[in-house]
Amino acid sequence: MDRLPDLEKSSVTFNDVLLFRDEKSVQVGTPMVSKGKVLGVITEHYKGDKVRISKFKAKVRYRKTIGFRPYYTKVKVNKITVD
Repeated sequence: MDRLPDLEKSSVTFNDVLLFRDEKSVQVGTPMVSKGKVLGVITEHYKGDKVRISKFKAKVRYRKTIGFRPYYTKVKVNKITVD
């Protein structure tokens, strides 16, 4: 996922749950499941692969290439709950 501002090995809580499933039933949110939570731990911050962007205009000798590496965060999901 996109980089989170928290430190590594800290816990995070996401309140936006789109779908919840257990052994008995499935709950689909409209658009979110009410009182749904995802609990996890940040395991790593890292840079993604380089993305190249090129601009080109015909007949005017205009060419421009830029690139960047996006920052990502790995999150290990520990528990998904709906109260």
